[in-house]
Amino acid sequence: MSDVLKKIKEAFNDLEKRVFVSEADFQHSFAMVLEEKFPGNVRLEYPIKKPDTVKTTKGDHIYADILIKDNGKKYIIELKYKTQSIKHAPSIDDDSKLACALLKDHSAYDFGAYDFWADINRTECLIEKNECEAGVCIFLTNAPNYKKAHENTIYSNFSIEGGTHERGEKKWKSTNRCSEQRIAEIQKTRPDLDIKNTYDFEWRDFLMVSNVSGEKFQCLYLEIPPKYKD
Repeated sequence: MSDVLKKIKEAFNDLEKRVFVSEADFQHSFAMVLEEKFPGNVRLEYPIKKPDTVKTTKGDHIYADILIKDNGKKYIIELKYKTQSIKHAPSIDDDSKLACALLKDHSAYDFGAYDFWADINRTECLIEKNECEAGVCIFLTNAPNYKKAHENTIYSNFSIEGGTHERGEKKWKSTNRCSEQRIAEIQKTRPDLDIKNTYDFEWRDFLMVSNVSGEKFQCLYLEIPPKYKD
């Protein structure tokens, strides 16, 4: 692991464990901690030239959630924050209680999981085209459905359950409940993905929200490695 990736992981571990109001809140809070590690070299929503291998983003540029510059090299961080409403009174600080009251239900688990894989795919493509050195993709959620296997669904190939996920093409899968026509419609905005690396997904606890109900936030923290150089 490079020194930069180590410092990014340290920054995430140093991030205050609280409930964020939104993905933007998560993004800005993380960026503030990263600024301590990389003073003057942290950018938000930074435009990078889009490789022609990226099919999930329109336009000529990809906008990295967070970009870090270090010794002339770029490192990108992509974030996903998917929530469900909190049903029980949280046993946490007042700021987090307010955030809990404002949480939205992001119930489209198929698209939520796909979008995380799309982040991985975009980051791999940027590395392959030497637009960045390496990257980190983070998925933070309090919705336990994301941790489950979803066999016999159209998005079973885009599962983000814990375990090893092999490299290769990921496709939407036709089922009795979803026609080929519906899949063709989905593919217009969320096309099949070619994943270049094999990854081990390990869910870890981020924040216990309620000791009564056991509701908690968990996260996937995934490093996208540099391109192999001869």
